[in-house]
Amino acid sequence: MIIDIYNKKTQKIMLLVWFISVVVSGVIYSIIVTLSQNDVDYIAIDGNFQLNAYFSDQSMDGESWDTAYVFENLKLDIPDDNYGLILKNTDKHIIIKDCEFKAKGYRDSYGIYIFNCENIKIDSINLIYCDIGTNIINSTNIEVSNTDFGTNSRYGTILENSTDINLNKNTYHGKSTYDISIRSSNNCSLTQNKMTYSGLSISLRDNPSYQLLIDSSNSINDRPIYYYENKSNMNINFNRQIGQLILNNCSENTFSNAYIKSTKSNVIISNSKLNHFNNITSTNSADYGINMYYSPNNTFSSCSVSENAAGFQISYSNFTTIIGNELINNSKGINYEYSNNLILRDNLIYNRISDDTEYGVNIYQGDYNTFESNRFYSHYIQDSFACKIKCSSNNSFINNSFYSKNPLHNDHAVYDNTYENNNFINSSISISLLTNEFTSSNTLNGKKIYCYSGQDGFQVKNINNISLLVYYDCSNFDVSIISFSKIAYCPVIIKYCENFTISGLDISTTGIGIELDGNNNGTISDCTIYSTGQAIDIFSCNNLVIYENKIEYSKNGIYIRYSNDANVSNNDITSFTNAVKGEISDRLKIVNNIIDCDGGQGIYLSNCNSPKINDNQIIMSKVGIMLSYSSDDYTILGNNITYTSSCISISIDGVQITNNTLNETNTCNYYDSNDPRLPENNYIDNFGLNVAILLLIMVLSIAVTGSIFLKIKKDENRKLIGPKGLNVPMDPTELEGFKAATDQNKATEHNETKELKE
Repeated sequence: MIIDIYNKKTQKIMLLVWFISVVVSGVIYSIIVTLSQNDVDYIAIDGNFQLNAYFSDQSMDGESWDTAYVFENLKLDIPDDNYGLILKNTDKHIIIKDCEFKAKGYRDSYGIYIFNCENIKIDSINLIYCDIGTNIINSTNIEVSNTDFGTNSRYGTILENSTDINLNKNTYHGKSTYDISIRSSNNCSLTQNKMTYSGLSISLRDNPSYQLLIDSSNSINDRPIYYYENKSNMNINFNRQIGQLILNNCSENTFSNAYIKSTKSNVIISNSKLNHFNNITSTNSADYGINMYYSPNNTFSSCSVSENAAGFQISYSNFTTIIGNELINNSKGINYEYSNNLILRDNLIYNRISDDTEYGVNIYQGDYNTFESNRFYSHYIQDSFACKIKCSSNNSFINNSFYSKNPLHNDHAVYDNTYENNNFINSSISISLLTNEFTSSNTLNGKKIYCYSGQDGFQVKNINNISLLVYYDCSNFDVSIISFSKIAYCPVIIKYCENFTISGLDISTTGIGIELDGNNNGTISDCTIYSTGQAIDIFSCNNLVIYENKIEYSKNGIYIRYSNDANVSNNDITSFTNAVKGEISDRLKIVNNIIDCDGGQGIYLSNCNSPKINDNQIIMSKVGIMLSYSSDDYTILGNNITYTSSCISISIDGVQITNNTLNETNTCNYYDSNDPRLPENNYIDNFGLNVAILLLIMVLSIAVTGSIFLKIKKDENRKLIGPKGLNVPMDPTELEGFKAATDQNKATEHNETKELKE
């Protein structure tokens, strides 16, 4: 048969045949390339078909262990974020032995990944720098033995939703999140596995696992791991150091005298109840000293929990009792969440000052908890607290001692807590407590705390032995003639009140003197406040009058934020930073105050509208009056500003600056540029004129002195020529020296004359 290759129809058929052959060849080639045993950096097999293709040159069929497919002597350098060996959806018998899988230590690099497989044995594998050494998911009848798990980033071995898994004689070198993590897996056995640093994790929150055979031949840090499952009515006295203590579905047991250190979670308790733990020492864990979830009615006594990231992590475990324990230097002492009815009694909770410290006790979404006779020590920094409560109600604090700067804080949605007979030492009482029953039975530095909430029409006067005075949601009250001396916190707090007067208070504090928040129509007068913080701190208030107070050595004398129609008048203010500072506040009146500011601004207003700054005396400040980022309609009238670096500094238009007395050596600053001209109708004081006259006299005296000196020098030079009548001839060498000296004197005379003229 002769084919006409020049026929167009024939050419089209040949082109189609060629295209199909290329595509088919490409597919076949891609399969062959993917499954090639040579020159690969990873192997991915999905299903029995690809598995059979990979071993097509062998006589094995994988139907039994005698005819199993064998991956042997492989040495793979795992690419970034990838796998060494992937096996999916196979039920053939597979043996993986004497191989090395080396990753670069990046996240999501897996040594061996097994998904939905059966009948696999892994033996004598070396896994290096893998993020996860072996990940076994939805699989059954898997054995991993004699394998060296190097320094894995997150996990050595993960078992997830798998059954009939055997881990035997493996070595885990640590530094991972967990050496072995078991998640919702059944009928798994662990024997003679040696772990370092991390240890064993069993996650049973969603689907509790049972029939885990984990004996004490497994170890961490050369100490045996003790795992108990479905046990009850035991009394275990370890009386030794152990690796880990793990309970699953155990009840009514007693565990005592164990020392556990340096794992990720020293003690793990899940789905267990009515157990008692006595004299357990849990220390230096990277995560949890004691981690308990879904386990109600357990008791801990005489335990020492120290130097852990979290001492107790307790979740979904009601009626936990913690009595007579020591919690020392844990970043988080006790985190109690989604649980009710905690009893915390007679415990010592201590933390050294550290950036890592977050809280002593944290309650989140837990009600009806009791704190009684506990001792909280240390100064928590920033927003850290000895005890913090959020979204919880009906908690009781009775007879506790807080030796802490930040003792108690209600964060959000906290209701109906009670506080009785608690003692606070050098503490700052959080204003968040004012919504609850905080009675005068509580003391601060041995003195009573007076808290008034929701009251109307009353007077507080001449109270002795008082440490803190608090008003919350009160109206029509008077406060007068009360002294607070040498206090390290804010002694007077007024929140959400109206129509009140405060007078005659004598306050000495290293904190805020008087704190006002959300108030209307109040007066503060005739008070003496010595404060190294804000003397009077005003936030979100309206129509306050602050007059005839004496404020000494404060950071900011009077600090006004988000408040309108405040009248600050006739006060004597000495401050380090700003005497009167206003931010985002309208219609402020700052009138007739005496201000001595040692380094900041006498009056500093930012984003304030329509203020009046009149008749103030301002001395020794960096800037007398500074206005910035605000609208117009300012009035600066009749102020006396002296001894300042800059009298008035403004960056806005439309300001009336009239009849002020300004220090003439300084300038006014307009629109961010120095302008030597004084505003209209302002004048210089006599001190400036006297300085100008003195400078003029000094210039004239220097000129006269220079003329006299010049005449004397000329006379001296004339005498060098020689006296009249001298006829002795001069030696030529002496004549040359004489000429040189004469020229030098003329040059010196010229330079001195030039300097005097200049």
